[in-house]
Amino acid sequence: MVSAEPPMRVAIGGRGWLPVRAARLLGSLVAAGALEARIEVVRNDGDPGRDTWMPSLAALAQRRGWRVHRTAETAGLGPRDVFLSLQHDVIVDCARLGGAAAYNLHFALLPHYRGSLTSLLPIRRGESRVGVTLHVLAPSVDAGPVIATRAFELPPFTTAYDLFQTYHRYGFELLKEHLEALLHGTVTATAQDDSAATTFYRSSVDFTDLEVSDFDRDAEQVRDWCRSLIFPPIQLPTYRGRRVGSCYVLRWNGVAAAPGTVLDEDPDQVVVACRRDLVCLEFATD
Repeated sequence: MVSAEPPMRVAIGGRGWLPVRAARLLGSLVAAGALEARIEVVRNDGDPGRDTWMPSLAALAQRRGWRVHRTAETAGLGPRDVFLSLQHDVIVDCARLGGAAAYNLHFALLPHYRGSLTSLLPIRRGESRVGVTLHVLAPSVDAGPVIATRAFELPPFTTAYDLFQTYHRYGFELLKEHLEALLHGTVTATAQDDSAATTFYRSSVDFTDLEVSDFDRDAEQVRDWCRSLIFPPIQLPTYRGRRVGSCYVLRWNGVAAAPGTVLDEDPDQVVVACRRDLVCLEFATD
């Protein structure tokens, strides 16, 4: 008598709200009998195994009794299996996944902003529209064929931390919409235009430079530089050593002063003249 085939394995690599919500959803589908699969986890290098300012996928796996792998390549996946890279922090060797289907959800509108710093650079560059991309995992970073995108507006008061959290929300919505097709292998994908691609790495930004000091720029540029660094769990920009929690541009007729001139400062904020217009830096309260 021939035994039945084992269920499909769905391995998730990542950390944060998106992969944790996706794993919970998959767990519910299995429990409800809507999906025959075994949920497994590939642990991020940066996952401490406990919930911090971000939820831990490894901690969820431990609570649910799911198998945890050190790498996707050593998970022993096969042609019937699926690997979902949802903010996975390690480059995966696709050729060593045993023929498993593999997909990635990137926090940017590909082919633009491949790589890192997708919560920082679009803000610093004054983008007004960003988004997330679901694509086939490929050997080159974020270069695989695109399955679907979801764009959204980037308001001028959005900080890097705000954007990071919003990416997770839109990413989950996009993944949820296509999850059944991903698991059944019925997705279609379109090759990216490599000639339009831009790629960035963490080394592209000096994270030791957090002091707001160059006001010989338009106020919008100063504001965007500040909010691109506002990420409270990790860092905040500073003005004369004081931490900046938010900022905005102020256009007011009749105010003329040299860039860098302090027009008002109190315990809560400082208003500084820029090359054009004024910027208000509001200090963090904790």
